[in-house]
Amino acid sequence: MRPARRDPDAKDQDAGTLLEPLQPGPSGQYHAVYQPPIDFLYEDRPRIPRRRRFWPFFACAFLLFSTLYLLLPSVLRHKEVPARPTLGRDTWYRYKSAHCSDHANWTAVDGHPRDKYPYHAQTSFTLPVSAKELSFVADGSFQYGDFELSQTDAFSDKVAVEIQVSFQDTQTFDRSRVCRYNPEKDAWGIGIFTPSTWSPYNERSMRFRVHVHLPAAHAAGPLKLQELGTNLLLFSHRIHDLGESAYFERVRLRTSDRPLLADSLTGNNLYIESANGAITGTFNASSRIRLGTSNAPIKVATGLVSSDTNMPSMMHVETSDGRVENDVTLKSNTSDASKGTFHITTRTENAPLYLTFVDAPVDSSLIVNVHTSNSPGHVTLHPTYEGTYDASSTLIFRPEVRWTAVEDPSGRGARRIVRLDEHARKGPRVSGGVSWTHGGESKGRVTTETSNSPFRLDLCPLSG
Repeated sequence: MRPARRDPDAKDQDAGTLLEPLQPGPSGQYHAVYQPPIDFLYEDRPRIPRRRRFWPFFACAFLLFSTLYLLLPSVLRHKEVPARPTLGRDTWYRYKSAHCSDHANWTAVDGHPRDKYPYHAQTSFTLPVSAKELSFVADGSFQYGDFELSQTDAFSDKVAVEIQVSFQDTQTFDRSRVCRYNPEKDAWGIGIFTPSTWSPYNERSMRFRVHVHLPAAHAAGPLKLQELGTNLLLFSHRIHDLGESAYFERVRLRTSDRPLLADSLTGNNLYIESANGAITGTFNASSRIRLGTSNAPIKVATGLVSSDTNMPSMMHVETSDGRVENDVTLKSNTSDASKGTFHITTRTENAPLYLTFVDAPVDSSLIVNVHTSNSPGHVTLHPTYEGTYDASSTLIFRPEVRWTAVEDPSGRGARRIVRLDEHARKGPRVSGGVSWTHGGESKGRVTTETSNSPFRLDLCPLSG
């Protein structure tokens, strides 16, 4: 059924508006259609009080201020600290295959049953023990291994060096060079030089084991050597118990991605550098100790001897993102074993730090700088310490300074005086001084700092 035809002149009852009929026009012409206005209904919402509208902005501002308060002090401290010099880097023993004088004569040997490499060989060299410099270097790709330093009971004027290699690819082995070099009159060493081209195939890698045997001393006392050093990246280092039987004027050991362990090592100047590898053991020096690594812990017992009150004996122990534990023994070689000047710096980032002074001379001068961040720290001083102290952290973490009554280590029966600065009785910083005698605070200075974590400073050893 068709709908009824509508009269165009009639009034629309539903819309309530008169619609004008469309006028015919040319083909393709656009016609605009008038649409009556539509009435919108607006709903009045209740106005939020000004005080309630302020709270979200206040909360955001508070969070932003708190974040800046936590981060900005550490950032500013990093900017204020000048760039620290590197321990050695590539300037240590930059010898190349062109310096070789005697090449290795290899002998095939049987490998360990669990060794993953099918081929094994060994060779040996000797070096003069009287040389002013004994060095061991490795350069190139496809190589890693172990370095070992020990001492025999036999007397000799030569240092014996044994080298073993395990490998799988014979072509890479044939292209490698192991040699003895003598670039200068009193400089001798052993070099391992492999191809420098990069390859994704692990079967081309070679493992070297370098074992250096020092002779026994001819005279009473330790064997004395001028300088011994390594530039052996990707080589673990193992130093046997040489602390009483060998003395080095200078030791410089450099590795990476492998641990370095010294049962005991003694010398005038000790420089130990690694990266991504732990440093552990016992190190004693007469003038200077520098131990540095990154992304790895340092756990050592160290000793310094002071022989000149005008020239301090110095120690610098540093890592990042790794725990530091250092037990320090300070000694003086004066006739009454007193006095001496020492400067100690210990640093890490984002990891705990523990520094303990096991022993120190009476009337000695000690400067200590300790830094960590985002982790706790604990420093324990020896009772002989006299000087000022300044311990700081950030925000709500107030450092603790603890002490107990102890006897005068000098035997003079003096009474220990501990002072706390008035302005440091509140907040994230504690400072003051400690002395046995009038004016004793001028002898030393201890400065410790961390961020976002507690810190404890003991002015003497405490139980618990």
